[in-house]
Amino acid sequence: ESPSLFIEGSRNVARPFEVVPSILGYYRFRPPLGASTVTEVLGDSNRLRMLLVAGLGELELSNWEIGNTPIENFDDYTMEVRSGTVLDSPLTLYTNQTKQDEFSIALTQVTGWQQRTSDLNADELSVDLTFPRGIVNFDTSGNRTPRTVVLEVEYRKVGDVPWLSIPAGFTSTLGVSAVSGSTVTITGAKSVAVRHGIRWKTPTRGQYEVQVRRTTSDTTSTRIFDLSYWATLRTITDEDPIQFSLPLAKAALDIRATDQINGLLEELSVLAKSVVPDWDTGSGTWVSRVSNNPASLFRHILQGPGKATPVPDSEIDITQLQTWHEFCVTNGFTFNMVRDFNASVTDTLADIASAGRAGLDSVDGKWSVVIDQPMSITSTH
Repeated sequence: ESPSLFIEGSRNVARPFEVVPSILGYYRFRPPLGASTVTEVLGDSNRLRMLLVAGLGELELSNWEIGNTPIENFDDYTMEVRSGTVLDSPLTLYTNQTKQDEFSIALTQVTGWQQRTSDLNADELSVDLTFPRGIVNFDTSGNRTPRTVVLEVEYRKVGDVPWLSIPAGFTSTLGVSAVSGSTVTITGAKSVAVRHGIRWKTPTRGQYEVQVRRTTSDTTSTRIFDLSYWATLRTITDEDPIQFSLPLAKAALDIRATDQINGLLEELSVLAKSVVPDWDTGSGTWVSRVSNNPASLFRHILQGPGKATPVPDSEIDITQLQTWHEFCVTNGFTFNMVRDFNASVTDTLADIASAGRAGLDSVDGKWSVVIDQPMSITSTH
């Protein structure tokens, strides 16, 4: 069964080790994820990055929407789209495999160190620290004044004894705050949720333990907001998250994660159109272009990237396909479908043929169709 036509098709979800979608004709759907959706703290804003796989082979991807709203109506986003040709350049918005563990670990001086273990094959580690009520000190007149909280972050490879400080060359989103060795100093005067992130490279690829603690004294003052939490631990591996030998149409999105998207983005849809060999009556040749004509899709199935061994022209009744193409144009017959379930070549061709009022046929050993129309000459009796 097609997952896109059932409940799981209503959201962008990961479908590891399942069928890669194949778009035939024109189809709007919510493509599956090519990797885990991750959030990241950059500056004073949260960013959300996602990677999507639209389908196998070349596609024209347009009219992106979040829910029912065109993506152009949203603020502060960047999107990269690759059509699925061998000439596509790599995506730059989502270049690493990222495993994100989210939790809410209260950091207090009394409890001391809090430890968690990363995923395997970590080339980089990333930690998010959050202050859900902000970080601020109110004086006796109710005016906001800066409040400083000092935390410590250390890490070590699983099996090693000594803990390591954050190395030089780290990436910090602490703004006015500072990182020195294992010490993270955060200063702020905000009474709204504040998130800060730190990202650093590991000495060697492997699995690591990370520990965080608060060294600033805990307070019970009603004028001080500085409750601190460890929110996220990310394991980053410097490898393309999609390892696939055939061309894929895909896209990457980086968007500011605010109230405009209400948390995780799971309703991103696209209008996908297949680019296939299409019969051009005017020039009398087959050209590569967007088409949902059944005759063009019939040939695409036999010779496109989804066919393990493409069928040569000599084994296809090209002349009959040209006649059928014009028949479909005259009658307005089209085929539009997302093929994201197990199906044989023969079954797929039969479905396409039926949409063009034809049946799968073999003429002199060639792939062909018999068109459902009045015939002036009896070919079979």
